[in-house]
Amino acid sequence: MKAIILTILLAALSAGCALTPRNNSFEEALLASKQSQVQVRSYQSRIFETNDKISAIRAVIATMQDLGFAVTRTDANLGIVTGEKNHANSNVFMTVSIKEKNTATIIIRASISHNQKTIDYIAPYQDFFAALQKSIFLQINSIN
Repeated sequence: MKAIILTILLAALSAGCALTPRNNSFEEALLASKQSQVQVRSYQSRIFETNDKISAIRAVIATMQDLGFAVTRTDANLGIVTGEKNHANSNVFMTVSIKEKNTATIIIRASISHNQKTIDYIAPYQDFFAALQKSIFLQINSIN
């Protein structure tokens, strides 16, 4: 008798779980992505050979401003810089994190979103990192 009641309860629970909608959930967005997280991270990140985190943050700020972003928040302790710019009557947001990998290198990762969706194509990231590489060179070598 207990086995029958347990079976009925399990069937009811599993049916209830199967009917529960998951609209706009994080899991659905993750599964709907065309690219793996490793692929996305590969073009969102670059390694720079420097141990000067403050100069790297300054270079990120300068690069974002050169690209038309208004820097809205910086946190040197966390190594985070955020900014936004107006594009085609909507806002584009960028968040950049700067993290020391070891004593000789820094990892910089950028995330760009438009209309609350992360941009998942390579070109904007390549443009940002090309400009950033020049800016870091100028910052590190104290060229103004």
